[in-house]
Amino acid sequence: TLFRGMKVPPGSVDRGNTVVQDFPASSWTMGKRVAISFGSTMLKREVAPEEIIASIFSQLDEAGEGEFIVYTPEEGAEAEVMFTPPAES
Repeated sequence: TLFRGMKVPPGSVDRGNTVVQDFPASSWTMGKRVAISFGSTMLKREVAPEEIIASIFSQLDEAGEGEFIVYTPEEGAEAEVMFTPPAES
């Protein structure tokens, strides 16, 4: 299980399961606190080993972020929106 923080407009996504359209190679982390520091919306994704391009075990973790570079297919990948800010009123 990995996490990713993203900056999205408030109210533009709902909590729950969704298909994430992302860069083909994107940075995910093992830590929720690290993820949320990168954006106010936090995603959780189950990642298969073959989807990991690079990891903390391949010299990426100099900043202590528990970072993994993960492949996302063009059609997207299933993830859970764990937290997102509400729409502004």
